[in-house]
Amino acid sequence: MSDKIKILVCTKGKHCQKRGAEEVLCAFKAERECLGLEDEISVKKSECLGMCDKGPGVYVKGLKLSYKKVSPKDCRDILRTLCAKKSSKGYIPE
Repeated sequence: MSDKIKILVCTKGKHCQKRGAEEVLCAFKAERECLGLEDEISVKKSECLGMCDKGPGVYVKGLKLSYKKVSPKDCRDILRTLCAKKSSKGYIPE
């Protein structure tokens, strides 16, 4: 069982798509690589996460965290925060 942090970015919901979800997905992947976290964090597309009025929406499995109105410039800080949370709280794979 992997203890990799799993980030899901809503790219299928029409509201998230209109608000730049693909750009957020790309930014997460680029920042993950820049920070050398490919072995620690996976980033994947997701169906609608139910945050349509506050998209793009991001859900982190295992830490059970949601982020709303995410922009590409938020991704680096979110990744750093997730690594710190994983270290301090422990990660519960789903």
